[in-house]
Amino acid sequence: MTGTDLNELKDVVKAWDVAMNGGDVDATLALYVGDGPMAMPPHSPAGVGADGIRAVIEGLHALGKITVKDELVGAEVSGDLAVMHGTFALTIAPEEGASIEDAGKWVSTCRRQSDGSWKTVHNIWNSDYPLPD
Repeated sequence: MTGTDLNELKDVVKAWDVAMNGGDVDATLALYVGDGPMAMPPHSPAGVGADGIRAVIEGLHALGKITVKDELVGAEVSGDLAVMHGTFALTIAPEEGASIEDAGKWVSTCRRQSDGSWKTVHNIWNSDYPLPD
């Protein structure tokens, strides 16, 4: 992996945070490849394709104002594919009631596009916290 690849993958992680923290569903969807992407949130079915991922993202935003901070811990690149893994800290502030705090880890696979950019193919994340009673 080159330093350029690593910097570009860090930019993907930053773009994810900017889009999610801004409540911008379309910008978040633009980070995924157009052909068969998948988002795999915890405790719910995977969102497959643009419509499925849109439903996952809109469902998260429906819970309240999202503030997420992702950290890229490691990445490996082989040709036009990359596997990244990292950690996240998340706060969801509903309009009423207490904020929801979470932290955990994630894995994403990305594919380099013809323009040289990286787009997410699959991503999965889960909490480090136990399920509430």
